[in-house]
Formats: sequence, C-alpha cells, structure tokens
Amino acid sequence: MAQKELRKLNRKELLQMMVEYSEETEAAKERVVQMQEQFDKERDQLLEQMAEERANLLAKFDEEKAEMRAKFNAQRNEYEAKCNGDIAGLKARQEKEITGIKARYEREIKELNEEHEKEFSGFRARLEREKEEIRREVDDKLAKIENSGSLAEALLAINGVFDGAKKAAEQFENIKKK
Repeated sequence: MAQKELRKLNRKELLQMMVEYSEETEAAKERVVQMQEQFDKERDQLLEQMAEERANLLAKFDEEKAEMRAKFNAQRNEYEAKCNGDIAGLKARQEKEITGIKARYEREIKELNEEHEKEFSGFRARLEREKEEIRREVDDKLAKIENSGSLAEALLAINGVFDGAKKAAEQFENIKKK
C-alpha cells in the first residue's frame, strides 16, 4: 500500500517527504549523540564511585590485616615461649628412645641376615644339585641322539619309548613265567 501511495505522490510531495524524513533522521542522530554523551557521563561517575569504594574497602582490609597479624604474632610468641621449655625435654627423650630402637633393629637385622644366609646356602646347594641333574639329563639325551640313526629314533630314544617298551616286554615275560 505504501508503494501505491508513493506512486500517487507528485515530485514536489516526494521531495517534501524526503526533506521531512531527513530532518527527522538528523534529529534522531543528534538525540543518539546526546544520549551517548549522557551515558558516558553516568558511566564515568559510576566508575569514580566504584574506584572510591574499592579504595575505601582496600584501606579497611589493610587495617584489619595488620591488626590480625599483630594478634597472630603475639599468640605465636606466647606459644613459642611455652613450647621451648617442653621441646628440649622431648628431644632428649626421643633421642634416648631412638637409640634403643636402633640397637634393637640392628640386632634383629643381624639375626635375619644370619637366617637368610643359612637359607640361601641351602638353596644354593639344592640349585647346584638340580643343575647337575639337568646336565646329566641333557648329556644323556645328547648321547641317545648321537647313537640313533635317524631323527625318529632320536625322538623315541629321548622320550624313553624304547626304555618303556623294554620294561613292558620284561614285565610281560615275568607274567608269562608265573
């Protein structure tokens, strides 16, 4: 509809309308600038107020902090004075206890070392016996391999198939004889 109405207007009316619109636009722009200036002033005032309040709060905080430190130092000095007498007695008692504990642990450690040495010597002897048995088994199997003619005979010899068959045959003969 607005387009139809604009088409009906003549050139003079259109120019008049444009001038009015442009004056309104200029007035609106001036109003925006004024409002921005007012906003900036109010913001600056608020920032100043906040800075003053912050400075006051920091000053109060520093005063309270100094007061608390003074109280704490006084309490600490009282406590240190009270404890210094007790500390020397406690240290002497602790040193005596520590010396006794060290002596007891040293004896226990010595006894444990002796026990462990006995156990280890037994383990070493057993280990040597087992190593010797394994060497004999390996030598035995190597001898069987060397004496066999083929790989199959070597495997049968190593696994003791021949020995088992020989024992079974002997048992069978013994059973037959009975």
